[in-house]
Amino acid sequence: MAQFEVLQSEGTNWVKINLRDESVRAEAGALSYMSGDIVVDARILSMRGAMASVFSDESFIRPTYSG
Repeated sequence: MAQFEVLQSEGTNWVKINLRDESVRAEAGALSYMSGDIVVDARILSMRGAMASVFSDESFIRPTYSG
């Protein structure tokens, strides 16, 4: 299972995620730093997913990070 840790510095919060042969999905542009063998797959959503994104005010591109 991926390990999540919420960190804070100078009033800014971020999440540190440790992956071990796992994947996580995040908002487009959410990644600020990565190390190790991480694969980024940034697919555009299907038409159905795009329509759902319009109504939920989410991004059309949701990258998946695997490592």
